[in-house]
Amino acid sequence: MLQSKKFRMTQNWRPQSRLQTMAFTGTARPMTSMTAAGFTKNPLATAGVASIFDKLPPEPPKDSPEQKADQLEINIFKLLRDGMSAASCKDYVTALGRIREAIKLEQKVSQHRTMNGLADSINLDLRTCTWMHWAQIQALGGQPEMALSTYEKIVKTAEGATLAQIRFNMGNINHNLGKYNEALKNFRMAIDQAPPNLPRFRQKIASHMAQSCIKLHRWQDAVDRIEDIL
Repeated sequence: MLQSKKFRMTQNWRPQSRLQTMAFTGTARPMTSMTAAGFTKNPLATAGVASIFDKLPPEPPKDSPEQKADQLEINIFKLLRDGMSAASCKDYVTALGRIREAIKLEQKVSQHRTMNGLADSINLDLRTCTWMHWAQIQALGGQPEMALSTYEKIVKTAEGATLAQIRFNMGNINHNLGKYNEALKNFRMAIDQAPPNLPRFRQKIASHMAQSCIKLHRWQDAVDRIEDIL
């Protein structure tokens, strides 16, 4: 009988809950299971390895002189775009007005860069670009002589493909004015400056040279230029 009672007590026995232990002692067991093994918030710093972002310079303030100049240049390109859009609609008065604004704004940007010690970053290509647009619209608006005068001012500082384009434009204006010898002179200088990696542009110049030669009855020269194209 005693043995049976002892057996029943053994069957009903349960181990004491660890939750009760925490509750009575008032000390909670650390929840180490919530943290991944070996995890650190900055493993590179722990390993003594520098991040690639450590060497990046601090971001310049948004109102810095350089960023202000960059924003002004964006406005210049918008004015050039609006000017050429007006010219495509044959609204040359509006077109010249927009390009005039772009030229004035470019001068303002150059002065701004000079006054803030950024003279080395003056965008000379942008200056040439604005004046080229001015001359182009002058030619389209029936002012070819004024366009030639504008080109003469900027051709002295241009180089490479830009110089070739200016000479090509001057050749076209002279050809349309019936000044075929002057046109040929400019076309020759244009093809001399045109880079070899622009073959289609060089072919276009040669084609216009052939047309000027035909106007001057220089047949063999015209044939030679056509052979260059082929």
